[in-house]
Amino acid sequence: MQDSLKHKTAKGAAWISAMNLCALAVSFTSFIVLARLLSPAAFGIIAAAQVIINLFAIFQRFGLPEALAQRSELGKGHINAAFWISALLGCLLFASGWSFSGLAAAFFNMPDLTSPLRVMLFALILNIFCIVPLGLLKRDFKFKEISVAQLVSLAAGSVIGITMAIMGFGVWSLVAMGLVNVFITALTFTYMVRYYPRLNFSLQDVKAMFSFGIHVVGADSINSSNSITDKFVVGRFIGDIALGYYYIAQRLIDILNMLIIQPVSEVILPGFSKIQKNPDEALYHYYKIIRLSAFIAFPVFIGVSLMAPEIVKVFLQSKWVPAIAAMQIYALIGPSKIQNAINMQLLIAFGKPNRCLWNSAINATVNIAGFLLVFKWGIEAIAAVLVIRSYILSPLLVIMLKNVTGLSMAKYYRQNLYPITAIILMCISVFITKRLIHDFGSGVTLVLCPIVGAFVYCVTVLLLHPKLMSGLIDEFRRKETRVKMYALTVFRHL
Repeated sequence: MQDSLKHKTAKGAAWISAMNLCALAVSFTSFIVLARLLSPAAFGIIAAAQVIINLFAIFQRFGLPEALAQRSELGKGHINAAFWISALLGCLLFASGWSFSGLAAAFFNMPDLTSPLRVMLFALILNIFCIVPLGLLKRDFKFKEISVAQLVSLAAGSVIGITMAIMGFGVWSLVAMGLVNVFITALTFTYMVRYYPRLNFSLQDVKAMFSFGIHVVGADSINSSNSITDKFVVGRFIGDIALGYYYIAQRLIDILNMLIIQPVSEVILPGFSKIQKNPDEALYHYYKIIRLSAFIAFPVFIGVSLMAPEIVKVFLQSKWVPAIAAMQIYALIGPSKIQNAINMQLLIAFGKPNRCLWNSAINATVNIAGFLLVFKWGIEAIAAVLVIRSYILSPLLVIMLKNVTGLSMAKYYRQNLYPITAIILMCISVFITKRLIHDFGSGVTLVLCPIVGAFVYCVTVLLLHPKLMSGLIDEFRRKETRVKMYALTVFRHL
């Protein structure tokens, strides 16, 4: 059982990582091209529309994919009930969004928001055909199929968006890109799962989906508010152009999240749901995941923060320079965000979504209070609130996990000790290198500084924790690709 779980979970993470490497290239390319072609105001309008769409999508999902993946026994009635719940919610939310789109445009003081928002609402209808297949694919550890579908849809949407932007469609190129993405995902998921909805389900099936989903949707909606309230405040009180800068500042970090955070967090729920009755075994694997996430993610996000000025100057045009400071600050949330994502998925896997709900509610309350206090100082202050809140409140999740699983908080934080020490030395080496080669230009700095920083970081970890480095190197030599190395070390002896 344990070997099978290791194999399935590692294989799932490997496929997510492999596809996410390809998706990273597609996302980064489209991100650069569209940022060069479109104005900050266009991105501001789309960001405001996404605030509403993303919140609606949370309520439409209703925790149904998680409910399907988490149940130890799943019948046809549960699956059909999940589909019709999502269909009903999707239609109701679509109608509500269409009716109130004018009010949303007035609230954000963006007259051009109404039409793009109404068209983007059709994504809720398309999502009806994604939710149940996604849950079934996750349940069966078919992460290869999920990753392929998402990559194909992302590539198709990017091609459409870039083409329309070149042709001068402006903000509508971003609208089309999003809709094509969801449409292709719905088609591929339907083909892969071959699920066709039926009406044969009972009230008991609906109650089973509802009882689990209500806690997840509560946590997800409040947690989603942590990612949209900032945009809500920026769009309402600072303006669409500032929101465009803020959106671009976050977009690069979101791409990194897709590559680094998603592969591990996606497989936590189905993986640990299989061993939720054996806390000792779960904790054994959990500490390894935390250690690996710290080793991989910490230097990447901190490195992006250090190199943000060069990234913007080399890849984007001068019109995006006002986004640099916000990007530098927001990148610092990455290390905390990955471990918070892992911890929340583990709580759900152990059947405690209500704990996630309380944690998300506390975070959302602090966010709102902080945003309203600091918005007058601009998007940099908004980003700073997110980062500070994330680190101050992250121990709450660890305490909740301690109460559920009995984990040792001291052992948990020791997993981060060596990477943090290495990061300090990495930052010092990058600062010195920047000063030495300042006259050579941003392009040379962007190439040399990451090389120097990575070398110092790896050497420091090797000296402080040779077992960790030797384990990673051995895995790299044994596997055919570097992508498999990243995923397969999650549940291997380091």
